Amino acid sequence: MSFVGRSARQCWTLLSSQRSHHIMSKSAYPLPSSDIYHSIMPTSIFRCQVLRYSTRSDPRMNLVSDEEGDPDDDIEKAQIPVHPDDSFVAPSFVEEPVEPAFWDRRVPRTLAEFKTIAQRPATQPVNPKLLRMSIVGSPNAGKSTLVNQIIGWRVCSTSSKVHTTRRNTLAITTEGNVQIVLVDTPGVISKEHAVKHHVERSLVVDPEGSFQAVDLVAVLVDASMRYSEHGLDRKILQMLYNNPHQNAILILNKVDLVRKKTKLLEMCRTLTSDSIDFRPFPRFEPVKIHLTKRQKAQLAEEKFFRETDPNFKPALSPEEMFWKDVETYQKMETGLDRQVFIDKKTGWPKFKEVFMISALDGDGTAELKKYLMKNAYSADWRFNPELVSNQSPKEMVLMAVREKLLEHLRTKLPYQMELFLSAWEVDEKGTLRLTVQIKCPRKGAMRHVVGQNGNRVREIAYEAGQEMMNFFRCEVLLKLVVNY
Repeated sequence: MSFVGRSARQCWTLLSSQRSHHIMSKSAYPLPSSDIYHSIMPTSIFRCQVLRYSTRSDPRMNLVSDEEGDPDDDIEKAQIPVHPDDSFVAPSFVEEPVEPAFWDRRVPRTLAEFKTIAQRPATQPVNPKLLRMSIVGSPNAGKSTLVNQIIGWRVCSTSSKVHTTRRNTLAITTEGNVQIVLVDTPGVISKEHAVKHHVERSLVVDPEGSFQAVDLVAVLVDASMRYSEHGLDRKILQMLYNNPHQNAILILNKVDLVRKKTKLLEMCRTLTSDSIDFRPFPRFEPVKIHLTKRQKAQLAEEKFFRETDPNFKPALSPEEMFWKDVETYQKMETGLDRQVFIDKKTGWPKFKEVFMISALDGDGTAELKKYLMKNAYSADWRFNPELVSNQSPKEMVLMAVREKLLEHLRTKLPYQMELFLSAWEVDEKGTLRLTVQIKCPRKGAMRHVVGQNGNRVREIAYEAGQEMMNFFRCEVLLKLVVNY
């Protein structure tokens, strides 16, 4: 099928007849890149433009053609003038930069494909905007679930077990001229905890290390945990005081598990020190209800001296008090003094905004994403818009297997196992055939993983393969080999 030498009306008629043969696909995954959908879009009265859309770029456009197209007939860009005379011959192709309607986002299926996309210079649109945000919080607070919900792609490992995320992971989403880069960090733990449980060094240094490379920090708090009512985690507060100029927002997650919603407001007052960006926290009842007798007496005394004493100096504003505390903290030389200082604090008054969400259900995440899009600033994109994550395909495969091991084995055994990718093949049908080797620390552990008649390892392989199909968007055949 060729459009050269045809008028726009002939092209539209020919293309409409081809489109009538397309049917909606029931598959949950887009087709390989060889199955494409051609569309013609008028750009003005005198010309039209032919664009090629890949069905892999948007899961909502799963279109299947009954006919096999010839790759030589695929047209990337063509300028065809419209002329009343159908015998008019179009001139030769003209290369013009065209901004696509949507990006062909995908997780590469081979390491070579990943390197090609990652090393390819990012295509800069008109007026590009960028925002980089790091998400920090206690272990199992829902950081990876929130990242997957925002970008609309399962690229971060999630589990009910702690320390599922072992190092900083980037997730990229691009909409229009805005690119948002999210940094999923390991759960914040202390050095003493890391030494006691022999965990990797990345679990200690990566969360605070992400502060220097982002424009915004999101502190994620599990609102369903009772300890959240008493204040922010001491380690997180220490990170914030070490980086006082960094912009930050507060996100309360799992609010659907909180029965008494009034607790959420009291929790916000505690975690923000009753101030949002140095503005008083909004109240729905008289202020006097929250004041003690001593505080009321201090207000009355201050009012008296303000009216009678011309040399009276008013109390410091919340912002002045905050920077005075920061100066005091940074002058402390010993870690013990800083620890005593942090123990007296409960919240961070410099949060720009507060969001209440349920990352698992997606409630409130749309408002959070709008806020991120709105606060993006003018800057060149850092990553190719086709890229979804900075993880290599190998890392994502091992991540999916480890995630299912954590879910099915209720002991510390998954943390002691070693995973190796021993086979990787993409056949002629586009099916990804993988073999992962699981090395157990002892023979009894191997039997525990395999289960009776191999039922457990078979179930782990099936669920891990389903997860791989979710992020590779193709058929995956996974084989697990267990030894010790």
